[in-house]
Amino acid sequence: MRDVVSGKPMQGPRRPTRRRSPATLFVQLFDRHDAFSYYSPAIATLAAVLGRAGFRSRLHAADVRDPDRLVVEAARRSRAAVVAFSILSPSWPHARRLIRAVKEGTRALVIAGGPHPTFCPEEVLAQSPVDAICLGEGETALLELVRRLAAGRRLLDVRNFWFRDPDGGRRIVRNPLRPLVADLDGIPDQDRGLFRRAERRTGVPREDWRMIVQAGRGCLFDCSFCANEGMGALYGGCRAFHRVRGPARVVGEIAALVRRHPGREIYFSDEVFPLAGGWFAEFADGMRRIGSPRFSVLARCEVITPERVRRLREAGCIRVAMGVEHGNERYRREMLGKRLGDAVIRRAFAAAKAAGLLTQAFCMVGLPFETDELVEETMRFLPSLGPDATTCQVFNPLPGSRLHELCRRRGLLPVLEPDQDRPDMLHLIRHVSLSPAKLAEACRFFRIPGLERAAAGS
Repeated sequence: MRDVVSGKPMQGPRRPTRRRSPATLFVQLFDRHDAFSYYSPAIATLAAVLGRAGFRSRLHAADVRDPDRLVVEAARRSRAAVVAFSILSPSWPHARRLIRAVKEGTRALVIAGGPHPTFCPEEVLAQSPVDAICLGEGETALLELVRRLAAGRRLLDVRNFWFRDPDGGRRIVRNPLRPLVADLDGIPDQDRGLFRRAERRTGVPREDWRMIVQAGRGCLFDCSFCANEGMGALYGGCRAFHRVRGPARVVGEIAALVRRHPGREIYFSDEVFPLAGGWFAEFADGMRRIGSPRFSVLARCEVITPERVRRLREAGCIRVAMGVEHGNERYRREMLGKRLGDAVIRRAFAAAKAAGLLTQAFCMVGLPFETDELVEETMRFLPSLGPDATTCQVFNPLPGSRLHELCRRRGLLPVLEPDQDRPDMLHLIRHVSLSPAKLAEACRFFRIPGLERAAAGS
């Protein structure tokens, strides 16, 4: 018998030996009080790719409050040959704990993918017993791995994957990345049924997650707080990583969703919705042909024009969200890398409101080297735009972003305790010029979900 990872003879049965189509159990880490955190377009797409090739997938949604044994029971119940974790950086402490539980309680091949393993591969391998990590995009990489596993072939040279030495040594096999999928239209629509089947066990309060759609991947801009720049750097720059699906494919997916869930709002999760050029014109025409179903987008202020928001409204758009990020223009430009003037922001919000669209403003507080006065500027500027809704977050230094690297160099990153499941969301970085009282006041002012109560005690 040979180890399917290394191809070497095995001393004992480390992997399931029955010749059957291997099942993959995806593990989604979420907060049951936030329906949107439950759904992962990435996992739904990976499952769709495996399903089209004839491989079975299951989902276990793991809330941080759940006991570890539930994920082990799910892996055993699904007879999973592969247990795949999709990990965002804030979820890493929780994922690390569950990876350990699955390794101790099953014989499955445990892999980790997503932003955190992509940008912190050495940390993930050092702090957990995971068998392998997938860097970058995973559709073709995971499919190749599962196909090889089904055929009993060695896995160690599957591109995009880093493998731990299957013989128990310290050696790490670091494979190169494969090229990006150039044509996103070749990737099947998301397998939302995977999440629907698991929904009954989660207690998710509503179904809005079913209507999340992606027009493309990546972003053409290079804001310092966003990990998109880091992902783009893996593949030759943000422009290389940014791709969009054909407008007909996007409209076709929406038409199918609307038939199944009539009257529901579509949420585009793209970092920046493609509003310029022929793509948008064809998309808008297609949306009108299917009855202009309601949808929301996230857009850059500098691409908002009266004509574009008018066409958005005619296509069925009811809400446009725009990233303002900060109330001080100089800080926004120099620290956040968002070369966006106050006047441009005001014009964008005014144009959207004039077209009859609801507006939503995004901003952050608790940023590096922010002062009480700078936070006050954000608290004044955002309301002056007259948005229908404001979403504010406490800055989280995302690995892969320039601001994460800045915080690392300046010693601003906190150190999590080994048994700490979640970071302290009020203290995601060490502040040298911002008072705890002002940060707490901003959390209350912007009614940041989950932090209002914590801030009240500050």
